[in-house]
Amino acid sequence: MSIYLLLIVFFIVLICAFLLYLESGILVFFICSTSFQYLEHISLLNLTALDYFGIFFPMIFFIGLFFNNKNLFNIFLDNYLIKHYFIIIMIFLFCGVLFTGMVYPLNTNTSLIERLGVWFKLINNFSILISINLLFIDSQKVNTLLNCMLLSLLVPASLFSYQIITGETIFNYRTGYSFATAYFHHPGVIAYALVFHFPISLLKLYNSTSIRDKIFWVVIIMIFLCLIYFTYRRGAWLALLFQLSIYFFFLQKNKFKISFLYLSLFLIFIFSFTTISSIFIDRFSDVTILFDNFWMSIETHTYDDLFSGRWGFYRSNFIYLFNQPIFNMLFGNGIGATYFIPAKLGVAGGGHNIYLILLIDYGIIGFLAYISFLFAIFIKLLGSLHSPNPFISSFSKMLITLFISYLIIGMVTHVLYSNAPNWLFFGLLGAFLGVDNSSKNKLVMHKQQYILKNYNFRKNSIELIPKRG
Repeated sequence: MSIYLLLIVFFIVLICAFLLYLESGILVFFICSTSFQYLEHISLLNLTALDYFGIFFPMIFFIGLFFNNKNLFNIFLDNYLIKHYFIIIMIFLFCGVLFTGMVYPLNTNTSLIERLGVWFKLINNFSILISINLLFIDSQKVNTLLNCMLLSLLVPASLFSYQIITGETIFNYRTGYSFATAYFHHPGVIAYALVFHFPISLLKLYNSTSIRDKIFWVVIIMIFLCLIYFTYRRGAWLALLFQLSIYFFFLQKNKFKISFLYLSLFLIFIFSFTTISSIFIDRFSDVTILFDNFWMSIETHTYDDLFSGRWGFYRSNFIYLFNQPIFNMLFGNGIGATYFIPAKLGVAGGGHNIYLILLIDYGIIGFLAYISFLFAIFIKLLGSLHSPNPFISSFSKMLITLFISYLIIGMVTHVLYSNAPNWLFFGLLGAFLGVDNSSKNKLVMHKQQYILKNYNFRKNSIELIPKRG
């Protein structure tokens, strides 16, 4: 009973913060963002407390924007990425929620309310995107936001470390490994929270000016690396590898590339004499088994257990993908179809791949709409790498690193529907767009002032010239 009372008091405080001073409410929200996943443990009427929070959360944001006199109409006119994402949300509403069971026979085991609950997660992302875009428009505010995002890991990472030290882990018979969960409902929550926040620490190190700050962020980065290793999640390891490679080898200058290359060779040499190398080889041994038995793994159920059972989900959904009715292929089968389809083929579970989810749940139209949005983000970030504003340049490098790891993790899990990673990603995207727009507006204003000043100077000079006659 006490936990329910504590939650009620907390949400009242959070709502008041949003209504009275939206910026403070957002900072409090991000400090608690990772810990909000603990609400999965509380359920009522087949929905968790996190589901209820996800439904009411956008309302709080939009009411907060109204109370703080923020004009939402202007933001639609000023930013094409925000308009693009809003259009995607509307497409997903029809393709993922409304069409199934209404336009064509129900092809999912989720109810209308459950599908709306999932769809509201996209509304959450949208509300975060526009709120931060409106409020966090300078580097100082964004740095405060980044600090709050990192603080969200303090409690979960401490609990995760405690479980590792004390051995309070959960043994998984399918993988043969024991996982620490940080008391979340699934060990993947803390794993992906760590790997998604990691690029922020790289940005902090890159922007540090004093030796003391650099040492501090090096220590934080080492803690991140150790904790991500102990998650034993292949997707997190793979994402981390891409993050380090992209950030240091592709986005930095030659001295960083050389340092990263030497550090990588040193770590590989050290790991080759420890059990760490054998753990990596063992965790990725499914790849070898798959390629050695590729055709049999496609034609039969024999290897459905590969990749912690994911191969069975992928195979079943791929079979349906090329044999579904043309209308479903175009407009999707509805949210939850990637779970419903494998069940019909004798495989329990589903999802775990955002690209299959997009193609099957939302159809080719929904898939192309979302992929075009991701492509537009990537082009926008690439264009900002050489920005005259050093903060925007470094911020875009961090966001590209996070963005590509988001795409990689999307191949092995349903990150499209994961709350905390999407809150983080769209929060950072909103901050980037806000600072970038503000910087461009200031540049335009300076140019106008310069032109006006130059015009007045010439006008005054002409007036000072004595007239002949």
